[in-house]
Amino acid sequence: MNDFRFTQSQKRRLKELGADSYVNATFKNEEERDSTFDNLATAWERKHREALLNLLK
Repeated sequence: MNDFRFTQSQKRRLKELGADSYVNATFKNEEERDSTFDNLATAWERKHREALLNLLK
């Protein structure tokens, strides 16, 4: 059974978002990997957006 890992571009994006601790995760298949990436990226983008909005208050 092959383990699937984030692609290089997915790893780079997660690092840009500050989610470094997730870059070495393994997955059962590509769909699980891509779904997890989308969820993580959305969550971290939301976190940063909310932090920026709080700075503007």
